[in-house]
Amino acid sequence: MEEIGTSIASQLVEEPVALIRRQLSYLICYDCNIESLKDVLKKLDDKKNDFQRSVDVAKRNGEIIKAQVERWLEDVNKIFSEVQEFENKVNGQRRCLCGLCPSLKSRYSLSRKATKIAQRALDLKLDKGLSNNVANPAPQQQLGSIISSEGFKGFESRKYVMNDVLSALRNEKTRIIGICGMGGVGKTTMVGEIKRLVGMSLFDDVVTATISATVNIKTIQTNIADSLGMKFVEESESIRAPRLHERIKQSKRILIILDDVWSELKLQDVGIPFGDHEGCKILLTSRNEEVCKVMSCKDDIFRVQALIKEEAWELFRATVGESLDNNPDLSHVAKLIVDECKGLPIAIITVGKALLPSNGKHEWNTALHELKYSLPENIPGMEPKVYSCIKLSYDKLESDELKS
Repeated sequence: MEEIGTSIASQLVEEPVALIRRQLSYLICYDCNIESLKDVLKKLDDKKNDFQRSVDVAKRNGEIIKAQVERWLEDVNKIFSEVQEFENKVNGQRRCLCGLCPSLKSRYSLSRKATKIAQRALDLKLDKGLSNNVANPAPQQQLGSIISSEGFKGFESRKYVMNDVLSALRNEKTRIIGICGMGGVGKTTMVGEIKRLVGMSLFDDVVTATISATVNIKTIQTNIADSLGMKFVEESESIRAPRLHERIKQSKRILIILDDVWSELKLQDVGIPFGDHEGCKILLTSRNEEVCKVMSCKDDIFRVQALIKEEAWELFRATVGESLDNNPDLSHVAKLIVDECKGLPIAIITVGKALLPSNGKHEWNTALHELKYSLPENIPGMEPKVYSCIKLSYDKLESDELKS
């Protein structure tokens, strides 16, 4: 009993002594505690930057960041916000020193605070629950369930191209991508879907400029600048180009869509950085695969083919309306009309909107005859069948005012 009593008495003496020693250390080791805090914060900041880079890459790849990683980054940011306030107090204390008699109360308080922050920062740095794998793969979406734009559906002939283009956009090394195919096959519509899908998940800015057969550099520059909230005062293309170049480089991740490119476009003449801004990707569409090659697309060229017969019929039915299914008399001639459209979505949609099941079989037969035997004008770059379908749609307009 005597030994137990001695042990308890000794413990009662030691605990207050240890407590007093720790409190005194806050005063004696003030400078040391401040430096230790700086050291652990530097190491924590290095780890945070490594994780943030991994998170940025994962987001660009469309992956889902782990909740644990997001919470860790939030906790780290809170620590650094707290440290900013703490440093202001330390600097204030230094300015308030009076000779060699600094405020002992202030030194004690700041030293104690530095020790506690340093311990929390060290715990975050040594968090063994974190792994280098900061994200999980995003669930695979079926294109058919996410396509909503008019005239664009999740057809098999489109799924593979779409997935390949999206993969190329997520590739860190890819700089320029080409989508090619005949006029009216749906390149512009596909690019619109891609723009909707990637949105802000992969890029901070997405801008579009239509090039067309007659290139107008000034118009292209204006279209891109307007999308970026930039206004030109200068009229000269050569002065606009470097200004636009610098503005684009301010966007950390930007996708520039150049639609309907007919011939080689000198990117430097427009002011589009190529090769000196890793965050800038270019997606172009062209009817000519050689144009994509000249524009340095290299291996990242994807061809859009015409719809297969079953897909063309499905698109036509969707355009005309379900009432077509209830009119068996029109079924045969409708399929012949779809055949005349040659799998071109623009032709199918144009004709589908010009015809109604209520028009009667005679009018549908007349439309079929016009599609078969119309003589297309020599319009460069326009598929003959596209011209025939647009002409039919025009002829179906009810008044001269609408035609005008």
